[in-house]
Parts: sequence; structure tokens; C-alpha cells
Amino acid sequence: MSEAVIEFQDISIQYGNQERPAAEHISFLVPRHSILVIVGESGSGKSTLLRSVIRLLPDGGQITEGRILFDGIDLAAVDVRQVRKLCGSRISTIFQDAGLYLDSRRTIGYQYVEGIRCHKKVSRGEAKQMAQAMLEKLCLPSPEHIMASYPFELSGGMKQRTAIAMAMTMAPELLLADEPTSALDVTIQAQVARQMKELREQFGTSIILVTHNMGLASYLADHIAVMRKGKLMEWGTRDQVIHQPRSWYTRMLLDAAPELKL
Repeated sequence: MSEAVIEFQDISIQYGNQERPAAEHISFLVPRHSILVIVGESGSGKSTLLRSVIRLLPDGGQITEGRILFDGIDLAAVDVRQVRKLCGSRISTIFQDAGLYLDSRRTIGYQYVEGIRCHKKVSRGEAKQMAQAMLEKLCLPSPEHIMASYPFELSGGMKQRTAIAMAMTMAPELLLADEPTSALDVTIQAQVARQMKELREQFGTSIILVTHNMGLASYLADHIAVMRKGKLMEWGTRDQVIHQPRSWYTRMLLDAAPELKL
């Protein structure tokens, strides 16, 4: 078994006729059972890189070079249907506004329970218990009330935390998180960050998290990748990147980093 859960090998991504690639010759790996945080300003290509894993690039986006290896499978080359089969069970994704992906016509409980049962052989009762337990871990008030609610009855922050809980409940091999806490207040950000660490420790889940917040990266990451204008400026262990940065851009991000209160 490879020491890396996923490896990007010389990946380039292009949108339509744009002159500059959204990601250009990116290479790094994510060790198993570790948390990699990708940091960079808006437009740096970090979300594009994350979405390339599950082949969910916006219209016009395509991988033009390189390989993305997950358990020996080149996700950049195989049929997209094969990638979709991995999603949910082995690879889960949390989007920046995950609440938008909830079906407004179904209760949270229905969507949550059926989502669990699509990937795990459990009864509806067991799935409901799993769902409520994860909602409680993320400090959501009255999990039973949330399960009985429709998405439009919840605040934006509650929908986001619910969607995060739904992804975490799958205990996937790889969790992709695209700025999942950016719309949450600092206290809730800290709760979600702690829960992600617990997910890694309890289930061995590897995590790739995209953020512009170097403070969050310094708390959560085992490894950090720094991107700017589609290029990888730096990749290394948390201690190396935080305490001995090689790139001027990394030093600039560190100087501007807020402190995450935990």
C-alpha cells in the first residue's frame, strides 16, 4: 500500500481560452491519515485543484496534463462514472456553501438517513442514531428538531454544519473540504476544526482542506501547500512552513494570519 492516500503528479488545469492556467504543473502528495491544508488568496487555484479530484470542475474546466493517483486509480484519466462511485463512501466532499446542496423538498433527516444507508449496511434506526450523534458532536442544538426540519427552516450556519456532519458521518478514506468554515463564526470554526482532527484520529481519515486562513492551517494541518496564481509556492510539514517558510509569499500570509482561538 502506498504511503500516500492521494498524489498529484504534474497537474495542470485550464478554463476555456484563458491565457493563464488555473493550476500549472502542480505536484505533491498527501500522506495517509494526515491533514493537508491548501492556503492561498482568492483565484490562486486551490479550490480548482480540490474539485479536480472528483472531476467537478465548472463548465469549461479541464485537466490538461498530469495524473491524480488515488489507491492506484488515476482520477484524471478514468471515466467520470468511476470517480462518482468512489464519492460518498471512500471520498467525501464539503463545499464552501454546502447547504445549497441539500434538497429543499426533503427533510434533513430523510436526506441524512438515506445518505448513510446508500453507503453503509445499517437499518434506518441505526442510521438515525449515527446522524444525531454526529450533529451533537458538532454542537448543533436539538438534533431531533434539525432532523425533522426542511433546509429552508434552518439558518445558513446550521445548514453548513449539518452538511459537514453528513460528510463526516461517512468516515471516508479521504475528506475534501473547500473552505467549509468560512461562513461560520470563530467559535463554530474551532468546533469544526476539532471534529476534523477527531475524525482523523478515530477513523484514520485523510483530509485535504482549502482555506485562505493561515491561522486555521497552523492549528489543523500536518502538511501545508501554499498556492498563488495557479502555482505551488511551497509544500512541507506544518512546522517547516510555519516556522521556516521558504517562499516570500508564505511569509506574507503568515504576517497577515489571524489567531484561531481554541
